[in-house]
Amino acid sequence: MFGWSIGAPAAFLSEDIIGALLEPIAAFLFWIGIAIIALMIYQSGKVVFPIEESEISEHHRKLIQQAVKAVKKK
Repeated sequence: MFGWSIGAPAAFLSEDIIGALLEPIAAFLFWIGIAIIALMIYQSGKVVFPIEESEISEHHRKLIQQAVKAVKKK
């Protein structure tokens, strides 16, 4: 698993340090890029998210109408 460390030099090279520091930055920029692409697709308006429509029962329809009438009377 750590076979590379058997023959590793005693000190890290500057390339090793730069590579270790840039990896989190590269990962962050990757996900920012994905987010920007997703935002562009979303803002294009060509993606439609289907939302299921459900019928309101007659009982609930009457309750809603009564609530609306009660608010209008106030």
